[in-house]
Amino acid sequence: MEEENEDNYTVFIGKKPNSRYLFSVEGQARIYNKVKIKARGHLISKAADISQLALNFLKDWEIKDIQITTVVMPYNPEGEQLAEPKKDPEKVSVIDIELGKKDGI
Repeated sequence: MEEENEDNYTVFIGKKPNSRYLFSVEGQARIYNKVKIKARGHLISKAADISQLALNFLKDWEIKDIQITTVVMPYNPEGEQLAEPKKDPEKVSVIDIELGKKDGI
């Protein structure tokens, strides 16, 4: 049997329309007993919206866990060497919303 990797049941939120992410959540829900929705920065509100919209059609599912963290992003993620750093690393908020089947169902 295939080893369960967190990335298998994770939907990363970006700039695409909400419907794309809703289809992804629905597809993951058919395969796994849980789905994790991840977003960072200004897309956190979009992740919250998608989780609530997903619960409208996943009637026997609920929010199991919400984690909010802050990560430090390097100023220059491409790895180029700069003679003088232009600014400090940025702190970015990250949200993980885990949806799962209701207990007892």
